[in-house]
Amino acid sequence: MRRLYPYWGGGDRVRANGLENTKIAYQNNTDNQIYTSNTDGTEPKRLTNQGWNSTGNWSPDTKELLFYSDRDGNYEIYKINPESNIITRLTNNPSSDVEPRFSPDGRRIVFASDRDGNEEIYIMNADGTNQTNFTNNPAYDGYPDWKPTGEEILFESDRNGTFNNLFGICLANFPHF
Repeated sequence: MRRLYPYWGGGDRVRANGLENTKIAYQNNTDNQIYTSNTDGTEPKRLTNQGWNSTGNWSPDTKELLFYSDRDGNYEIYKINPESNIITRLTNNPSSDVEPRFSPDGRRIVFASDRDGNEEIYIMNADGTNQTNFTNNPAYDGYPDWKPTGEEILFESDRNGTFNNLFGICLANFPHF
């Protein structure tokens, strides 16, 4: 693992799909629901209708959208097919699971969770199976994302004593992932 540089995580609330960027997904801050629309804002379509929801990202094939929501009582990770509006719950535990991101190949999802007492970075298969603590550190670790090659996971941490530091872990060091 290596510290890369000071960073303020979180990101935007608007996510474009695919290289064509024909659709965007966003959280409407008025009703806290997920919508899609064309990139010029036309043809808005509401995808969710309950709870507080926040966008994650599009699958590489742009057929599914990750998001997290408190619709079932606490923050869990879901994916939705925007064409059919079929929602699949991927996590289910009493703690918060947030900030999901598909891997560049679409086979895995990285996310943050406080299920072990403090916020850590987890990885799971795209179907929600094999949820594994990736960072396992007493420091705060959050806002994960994949490098475009899929070979490294980047995340914010306070493991050096201050917030807003970006760290990266190379997956080659963890063959079971």
